[in-house]
Amino acid sequence: MIYFIAQNNNMIKIGYSKDIKKRIKSLKTASPYPLLLLGYIEGNMDDEKYYHEKFKKFHMEREWFSVSEESREILNFINENTLTNTYCDFDDNGVLRVYKKMKNIMDL
Repeated sequence: MIYFIAQNNNMIKIGYSKDIKKRIKSLKTASPYPLLLLGYIEGNMDDEKYYHEKFKKFHMEREWFSVSEESREILNFINENTLTNTYCDFDDNGVLRVYKKMKNIMDL
């Protein structure tokens, strides 16, 4: 699986893991900031490289990418493609926030 994890409201890690829960647990141990799973999609290590290349203009260091109004492209991708029932956006102060998607009344 390819995962998208936010750290400290200004960075997103795009990574690959066979076990996302285990990977998040190990990342939390190494991070001084809270981590938030924004979403995940099916994929392998080649797909991870593809997404790193796709979003390279927002690259910061290693597997970390900037999250800001300027890099909204990453959040749009996450919102449209991930397998989680969440939606990512910014509040009026530019702080990243994540919502649970509501069901469309037509889907009931």
